Order: sequence, then structure tokens, then C-alpha cells
Amino acid sequence: MLKKLLLFGLLGAGVFTVGMLLGHFAIQKAESSIPKWVNDVSRDVDRALIERFIAAVDNAQIGENLSLYSSILIYFCLYSIY
Repeated sequence: MLKKLLLFGLLGAGVFTVGMLLGHFAIQKAESSIPKWVNDVSRDVDRALIERFIAAVDNAQIGENLSLYSSILIYFCLYSIY
């Protein structure tokens, strides 16, 4: 069991490292740090729509969902090890 856990940990660290290296070196750097489409969208913003959206967001529900789904994920990860 300890060998499996160590193997999963090393494999996960290896995959993470390869992903970080690919992301760093494979993506071309732009001259501007902000993409053009972000500038285009930010000029055409309806402030009232954004305020209504932010007012409709329920922080308590987000926290509850995060807690629920993370506990489910942890359960299945631990269940798959045993």
C-alpha cells in the first residue's frame, strides 16, 4: 500500500513537472501581456449587467459546493488506493 501511494505521488509529481515545462516552453510569449480579445471585450462592458451578475452570486452556496465536491473527490481518491 505504501508502495502504491509513493508510486502515485511520484507519478503525479512527474506529470505535473512535465506539464509545467511544456506550458512554459511551448507557449509563445506575446509582446503584450494582455491578449487583443481581452481589450476588445473590456471596451464593450455593460456595468449594470456585471453588477447584477455579482449580486446574484451566492458565496455561501459556492463554499458549500466546494466542500461537497472536494470531499467526494478525496473519498474516491482514497477509495481507489485501497
